[in-house]
Amino acid sequence: MQNSTISTRNPNQMLGLWVEDVTYPALGVGQVQSYDAHRHSCIVERWQNPVINHLSFNGILYPYHRLQHARYHYVGRHGNTLYYVHHGTVWRMDFEPTPGIWSVADFAGAGTSFYERRAYTEAMHLEGGGDELTHDEAEMLISYWQYSGELEGLIPYLIPCEHHERSSLGQYLSELRQTYAMVVA
Repeated sequence: MQNSTISTRNPNQMLGLWVEDVTYPALGVGQVQSYDAHRHSCIVERWQNPVINHLSFNGILYPYHRLQHARYHYVGRHGNTLYYVHHGTVWRMDFEPTPGIWSVADFAGAGTSFYERRAYTEAMHLEGGGDELTHDEAEMLISYWQYSGELEGLIPYLIPCEHHERSSLGQYLSELRQTYAMVVA
């Protein structure tokens, strides 16, 4: 069994992270929605495969030690640029056609499975096709999210929750929308 790669010094910084369950890798990737600091656990939802053997794994407490940062997880795109998270860091790459995935629309479309996207992203990343985001790119993505609502899955990586009181991902994103709306206005 693999060990967790999640740091729990400030549990709020876990809000919105994309994670994998080391015990049940068949779940795919899920997103941390909230946490229970007293139980050293968090609630994870939005799993790619949330039901295994007729049991739903959405919305239950997961001990921190069972979770690790997602690897090569595609989060979204803007134009021909793909954005993904890998070991707690946001990366970007320009889409390049490959046999079976001829366009960025094919890659991002419903007909392409999580496993195909991950295999493509991993292969391109290992070939040196991915780059970590720069500060300017992160600022552009935050502005794009504020304007369009897209790429929301990246926001907790770009603006980690620093609060010390208990929060939820939905509450945190709502607060960010209000804060950025006031800055823009």
